[in-house]
Amino acid sequence: MNNPRLWLRKQKLRYHRYKISLTLGGTLVLAFALALLLLGGFFFDSISAVRKNKEDLFDHNLRDAVSRLDTDERTALQNNLPSLIASDRELHPVILPRQYYSPPQYSPTASPKRPPRNCFVTLANAKTSTPSDDKLCTYFAENQNFGAFLFVVGEFADEAAAPLRYGDRSFSADHLELSVVAKGGHAKWKIAPQSIPGLGKSKYLTTAFRMTDSGTVELDRRVEGWATFLSGSEGRSRWTFYLRVDFREFMDKTIETDEKRWPPQTDQVQFSLARVDWQAKKPNPPITYAEKGRVELSVSKLVRPLVKNHARVKVFRNGNLQPKASYSPEDSDSGNEHFPIYLSGLDINVRQDPIVRRATFADTDVFLEVSHPGVVIEKRVWLLLLGAFTLVIVTATSCYYAYRRLLRPIFIWTSHSRQISIQGEQAFTLPFSERSDEVGTLAKSFNVLLSESYRRVEREQAENNYRAEVLSLREQNFQVIGHEIRSPLQALSVLIGSEHDGRRYVDRILKALPSLERVHTIEDSITNREAHLRAIDIVAFVEEIVENAPIIGIEYFDFYSELSAAICKVDPEAFEDVLENLIRNANRHRSPETPIIIKIGKDAEKAILSIANYGELIPEENLARIFDYGFSTTEGEPGRIAGIGLSISRHNILKMRGLLTVENIGTDQVRFTIALPLVAT
Repeated sequence: MNNPRLWLRKQKLRYHRYKISLTLGGTLVLAFALALLLLGGFFFDSISAVRKNKEDLFDHNLRDAVSRLDTDERTALQNNLPSLIASDRELHPVILPRQYYSPPQYSPTASPKRPPRNCFVTLANAKTSTPSDDKLCTYFAENQNFGAFLFVVGEFADEAAAPLRYGDRSFSADHLELSVVAKGGHAKWKIAPQSIPGLGKSKYLTTAFRMTDSGTVELDRRVEGWATFLSGSEGRSRWTFYLRVDFREFMDKTIETDEKRWPPQTDQVQFSLARVDWQAKKPNPPITYAEKGRVELSVSKLVRPLVKNHARVKVFRNGNLQPKASYSPEDSDSGNEHFPIYLSGLDINVRQDPIVRRATFADTDVFLEVSHPGVVIEKRVWLLLLGAFTLVIVTATSCYYAYRRLLRPIFIWTSHSRQISIQGEQAFTLPFSERSDEVGTLAKSFNVLLSESYRRVEREQAENNYRAEVLSLREQNFQVIGHEIRSPLQALSVLIGSEHDGRRYVDRILKALPSLERVHTIEDSITNREAHLRAIDIVAFVEEIVENAPIIGIEYFDFYSELSAAICKVDPEAFEDVLENLIRNANRHRSPETPIIIKIGKDAEKAILSIANYGELIPEENLARIFDYGFSTTEGEPGRIAGIGLSISRHNILKMRGLLTVENIGTDQVRFTIALPLVAT
């Protein structure tokens, strides 16, 4: 660094040489650094906001959990806390503050009040363990003043009602099979709805038959009740049974007084249920329900929103330091209170200033204690951070790999290309051709290209020289031919007067000679010809062509015109050539004994002339090429070159500001159409 300016100049030149690579690398580094800063700022700034939102959410969820129960449901919770803690419980009865049973009402719409929701359990099929839409509530009234009864309320889905007929001991009807086992005895009944005049079509009294140990069936008046059937759409019809069972025979006889016997110990009352659904004069297989069902409104269900938000919930009774139940998030390792960090599923929980709340169910001594770890790093957040770090590492590695395996060879090849441009075409070879990857393949291909390039240039130069010589000879030949033809034609034009029918053909050849002498190729003779336009009636012109067609051996036309006259500006000689080419083409390809159809019509400000023939269609792939110079699908007529007539015809029509098109019609017709501008008269 003896000369700082020289050093800076070298660095500047180096930067410009590798500008794209340096700019791309710097942009990637800056973008990833900025992304990491934004992610870090978002992560740490959101912790306090997330905590505040969690506190508000927890307060709301906690208030909702303890306030969802009405008065009777809270009393049911107070009296039956062990049974209502878990999401499932056995079918044994619960203790409710009062009875919800009433005798059948003769009003068509009256029905008893439904017991509290937390009394009901959703029944499951005992064989398949799949939950059903059927629900059951069994309970004792807390006060014996309502009588020593076991109350049963059941709701069952059914498609159609099938009540029991009078005198039918075979029970060919919808019915329940109810079994009760208690310390004082046991019994099993079949209970079916039975129609009673005056109750209406949707209300039924229930009839209970007790199945004795000897196998006989006896009518039992100690089980009474009634049922309703409400029809609904899409299979939502339901039976609802309201039953009252005299429970005195099942009470514990070892207890001295009835006051001490009531209410019975519910966990000592075993309850089982089955149902027979009678349809289409035959029963479906009996449905036996499992001994446990899902509680409709358990404590577990009430606190589920809290648990889903990473909280741990404990249920206490006042005066008892030991929790009655505890709920933690699924897949959580929060059981060890000493760990400051633990997983809940794939979420990371951090015990930092935990959130603790308490709330009591009104009118009870049951309260909830909810604790939240304080900070929760959700799965999507830490996976996003991990993904960002991984992306940075992978990108940096990929950039270095791309430099070593791709950019560096490009820089070296660039240096070699400068040498080639300075020293000219020589036997240069690019390095890295020994590699087996894409770079090696490219280097080998370039080496082959470089070795062949000089010979190719020599061949192209020789071909260009030969082509120039051929064009020069062709031009000279055209000039000689034009000169040799001009002299006899001029003499012939003197001998043939202007009134002679053949004079116009001699004049056409003389006009074409200057173009022939100037052309280099056959295509030039087509495009260089000048058009001499004048207004003529093409209807009369076509009629004359059709009348003279037999002279050249073409007959049988079907010609008609929608116009009496159509004045267009055309070159009469070129237009005659076009019509002759199209008529010859139609005659060559038409089916035997079919006419050539020529029609003249009008479309807007254009005259439409169509020439069609019946015969084989033009293949679809040839329609777009049919007017190309030299293209033909058949051999030309003797003395004529194939593939020229249609190309000349299109060029001539274009010079007349018209358009020539072709199309297949149906399955056996080809039509050429000429559209020419009409001249206002």
